[in-house]
Formats: sequence, structure tokens, C-alpha cells
Amino acid sequence: MTDRASELRAQGRDIISLSVGEPDFPTPPHVIAAAKAALDAGDTRYTPVVGTKALREAAALHFQRDLGIAADPSNVIVTAGGKQAIFEAIAATVSPGDEVIVPSPWWVSYPQMVRFCGGTVVPLRTHAKDNFRFSPGALEALITPATNWLMLNSPGNPTGAVYPADMLRGIGEVLRRHPQVLVLSDDIYAPLSYTGQPHATLAVECPDLADRVLTVSGVSKSHAMTG
Repeated sequence: MTDRASELRAQGRDIISLSVGEPDFPTPPHVIAAAKAALDAGDTRYTPVVGTKALREAAALHFQRDLGIAADPSNVIVTAGGKQAIFEAIAATVSPGDEVIVPSPWWVSYPQMVRFCGGTVVPLRTHAKDNFRFSPGALEALITPATNWLMLNSPGNPTGAVYPADMLRGIGEVLRRHPQVLVLSDDIYAPLSYTGQPHATLAVECPDLADRVLTVSGVSKSHAMTG
């Protein structure tokens, strides 16, 4: 979809792409300087699979400071972008017959990753009149004994849907009744706030469910480091 959108733009077409989320601001100078310094220092070798100790400690600090999640560095895994983290989680846990609830409209890669791993995508439809947010009742109506994951993307791509704390607590009430359901909380857009309201995330609003929540974060959107 992204390649096709680029082709049409090159032809002079006015295209709005609802696929890849590309920041519209430059990479900060201090990030560029740090990348150059790392190259000059020879930091170009293999690292531990889960990421270097220093990077995992920095990521844990980010989770605590920016998301409110008290994450020990030992519980942090570094991947080559959030997409790899999501895919690895799905690949490790989804088998044929498993169902994954995905709110729609969705980010283009969610359903493809589920299907690649043999899972069944269960669309949870949302609507503009509800600011593209689903209700706890709508979620519970789709949960079956085969439900394995709920994909929760807030702020969401492509709709921009944001789930406030009270809505997340309502979702948590549903999840407590269905202990087999894991939650992939894709918080990659959390730093891009335009309302001044603090970011809310499920692992914080429902701490008793934190061991069932995989929170994905990163710097690709916040620091324009997608490439």
C-alpha cells in the first residue's frame, strides 16, 4: 500500500495514505549526533539478542517515566522496531484455531501477522460516532474460549483513536472475566499528544492485569527514526 501510494504521488495524484505512519518532522539533532558518535566509537558489532544492558535500562526508564510502567530491564526486549516485537509475540503464542480480536479500522499489518501464524482475525468494528473506540460490551460479545489476544492500539493508526483511563478500566473489567485473553498494547504513538492529556495505558490502569499485557513502545514515531 505504501509503495502504491508513493507511485501515485509521483504521478501528481493527491493521495492520503492510511498505512504507514511517517512522522512529518525531522530527526532531532542530538539523535543524529549520537548515531555518528556510535559509528566513530566502533559500536557496529553483534549485540545480545535481547539488546544491550544499557539500552534495556534506558528503555525501562522510558517505560517508567513516559508510560508509568514500572518495568525491570530484565523484562524488556529490544527489537528492530515495534513491528518485529508484535510479530514475535504472535508467532510465539498463536496457533491454528486461535482467535485474535483486532479493532477496525486497523493498522495494515495486524491481520496479516495473525493469519501468517495460522490464527483467525476477529474484527471488532468501531465507528466515527464513537471516535473509533469500542465499548467493553462490544469486546465481550466477541470473546470465545478460543480468543488468545486483543490488539489494543492507542493512540491508534489510522484513526487516531485514544482510549482514556476510564475506558481502559472498563476493558479491564471484561478481561478479568476471561483470563485466557492476552493484550498487546501498541503504545508506539503515545508521545505524540495534541490534547495535553496524560497518556493512559492498560498495564497502569489495571495493574492486576499487567502480567497479561505486552506493551510495545519505541522511538520511531517520537523521534522520526523510522528508517
